[in-house]
Amino acid sequence: MAELGIKIYLNSENLAYLRKMRDAVDFVEVLIRPEQDLTPLEKIQQSLSLPFTIHMAHGVFGTNPADPKLAGLNKKALECCKDAADRLSSDVIVVHPGLIANDRCTIESSISFLKENFDPRLHIENMPHIGCGFLLMGRDPDNIRKIMDETGMKFCFDVSHAFVHACATGQDPYHMIRDFIDLGPTYFHISDTTATSGVDDHLCLGMGDIDYGRLVGLLPKDGRYTFETQHIERPARKELLFLRRLLDKNNL
Repeated sequence: MAELGIKIYLNSENLAYLRKMRDAVDFVEVLIRPEQDLTPLEKIQQSLSLPFTIHMAHGVFGTNPADPKLAGLNKKALECCKDAADRLSSDVIVVHPGLIANDRCTIESSISFLKENFDPRLHIENMPHIGCGFLLMGRDPDNIRKIMDETGMKFCFDVSHAFVHACATGQDPYHMIRDFIDLGPTYFHISDTTATSGVDDHLCLGMGDIDYGRLVGLLPKDGRYTFETQHIERPARKELLFLRRLLDKNNL
């Protein structure tokens, strides 16, 4: 059976939202900043009795696994995530492959960093077209396949990221989604987005351009799905129910 979760940051507003949604979710994904105090997170997990998965701080927080000059910061951020995963008994750590911010940033540099700091819990995430003002790595299935093959990492498939990258490059988004699913992900990021932005808008399902009804039969019925959507309780509960019903159709 599928497990559905929500993504949060470790702040008071997000934690209040999590407490409201506790009865509707099966797990929680939390983004860990470098050198973050994890003690409150351990207490929250104990009080809510929910499994947690981990997301490494991404380019917004200054990290970039593709840039060798930032190796120290990248390693510190990833080690903090490994520590959090140890404390919370998490089996997933999601990592972005990096930004093409300068000439140093290559997929080979990203692969080298991920191999040197490998952990069996690491999941590489596919990216949209642009982020933080730069082109992103891991936009295409071939990029993700290369990273998986050369590092041994598992795959976190972000549906919206695939959709916006395909639209930005004139490709069929549903064909690209199928190509990514052929890589065998069991962990997913879910949201809606517009076709023209080039970035993931993180909209609640039904507020953007993705037709999730077309994905019936593609999304695995036993996958884990993290909603990276706006923290608005009513539409959030509605979209959780929608995805559960959609996945039930995969059982027919």
